[in-house]
Amino acid sequence: MASPERNISAVDQRLVSLEDEATSLRAEVAALQEEIRWLTGQDEEPAGGWLSRGWVRASLLLTAVGMVVLVSLPYLLHLDATAPNADPKPGVSASTRPAPAAPRAVVEPAPVKPPGRVRAPGVPEPARVLSTEDQAVAAPRPRPVRERRALQPSDAVVVAPARGESP
Repeated sequence: MASPERNISAVDQRLVSLEDEATSLRAEVAALQEEIRWLTGQDEEPAGGWLSRGWVRASLLLTAVGMVVLVSLPYLLHLDATAPNADPKPGVSASTRPAPAAPRAVVEPAPVKPPGRVRAPGVPEPARVLSTEDQAVAAPRPRPVRERRALQPSDAVVVAPARGESP
């Protein structure tokens, strides 16, 4: 039978050889993992850091699109303002617009001679301005009481001072 010292030394030798083998296997596994990382591109550090993450890029893209829409929406709503049936008031739905009228033929108006001075209703005639020399000649005669009527703006006679006179 072998001595216990000899058995312990054999066990120690076996443990040392197993530890050496485990160390070499760990080194081999580490080298294989490094090759796997190199082949898949996982060993490279991302260039952008947190900006290279998908959700960050998507959020930035959506924010930029939202800002562009917010700025350009008022302009986009009035693109068809030059159309012939364009809505003059914003916010009115298309269902309340009247149907477009049929195109009319262009008719040139006949030349009409004006019968003197034509005034729009409600517009008084301009006041007559007379100098002091014309005042005695063109002064209106007073009417009898039964024919008097309310003074009209056209009845007003304004006397302008002649040259050299002060008002």
